[in-house]
Amino acid sequence: MIALFFSRHLYRKATKPVELNENSGQKSLALSDDFAGPINAAELRYLKQISDHASLVIAEINGCGHHFHQLEAYYLTLFRDDFISVSDSLVSQQDSWPWLNEHPLNILSLGILRPLLPSNVKNLYDVGIAQNVIIGGVSRRSRMNGTTDDFQVTAATLAVLANKYKLEDHVDLMVTIEECLQSAFDLVTSESSLEDRNIGLEQASIIFTLAVILEASVTNSAGFIQGPLWMQKLYVDLVKPMISKASEAKESIIRNNYGVAILHMVKYMAFPIYEDDISNDTLAALDVLRTTMLEMPQAEQDHLRSIVNICITIFSQPQQRGDTRVLSKCATLALEIVGHLPRRGLAFACGHNVREVRSTARMARAAWFDMK
Repeated sequence: MIALFFSRHLYRKATKPVELNENSGQKSLALSDDFAGPINAAELRYLKQISDHASLVIAEINGCGHHFHQLEAYYLTLFRDDFISVSDSLVSQQDSWPWLNEHPLNILSLGILRPLLPSNVKNLYDVGIAQNVIIGGVSRRSRMNGTTDDFQVTAATLAVLANKYKLEDHVDLMVTIEECLQSAFDLVTSESSLEDRNIGLEQASIIFTLAVILEASVTNSAGFIQGPLWMQKLYVDLVKPMISKASEAKESIIRNNYGVAILHMVKYMAFPIYEDDISNDTLAALDVLRTTMLEMPQAEQDHLRSIVNICITIFSQPQQRGDTRVLSKCATLALEIVGHLPRRGLAFACGHNVREVRSTARMARAAWFDMK
């Protein structure tokens, strides 16, 4: 309780109350006057530190079995409960909690939200606040002036709200999310400016967070996590079309981009979801490995043993399940990767500062090329 009191003190010192309208009684929160002008990197680190401290304290309280129903009230008021009353009338107003989505105040909000129990998060859904936070996070407007830090905080916030409650039970909310996603896709594929298309990409990335991403900020929250949503649907509707697009692409950069995207999505999925398409997934992964080896070999330096073992397994096993054409491509790529390894090493050795080493390296390189 002493640690919670200390967190409360830090939060209150970092924020200040703002009276928006004396007649209507509308109130808000802002950063305190200690944060003058545009916020800098040191100030952001400070906010993240006190946010992490609050997460740790609340997680420990929950872990000890001391469950406080007012914890979600601390999330709403940032420990300013003496200034902002969490009454039914205020809860019903959709614009009563703008700081929950505003950067950098949302850093402090996330610190309290992250360790909340599903029962606390359910209370936020029951009064409609969680829905408003999600809609605000996935909307295009929220991405127009966003920064990298804001993007990460918003993604983590949505991941917590999506993975501690059955989001799909709210039909109206799901419809709104799908509309926002379609709007993002339309923006990306339109002939708008590069800035607008980037906004669309960020918006789409934020929305996909609701479906799959379980970042450390979520998985560390005292273990009270439900499974990610719609994995099977996401694989069928998004990943499988990307696999076919990758195999059809003529340019290596396009194939590589698709491959990276596929791997990033699949790593969060259980094996049975993509088991039937494992040969296609392997092809995408090998294409990424080959491109990386050609363009940036040092990135794979620490993983050479694993890469070689995997490649040898791929082209040396005669009995494999899957499309014959895809499997042959996998074997070819695996051989190309293994074949390029000596080239890189011998080319480097040809520039050695010892004459005898250079001479031996040139002879070995010539022999390797003749063998090919």
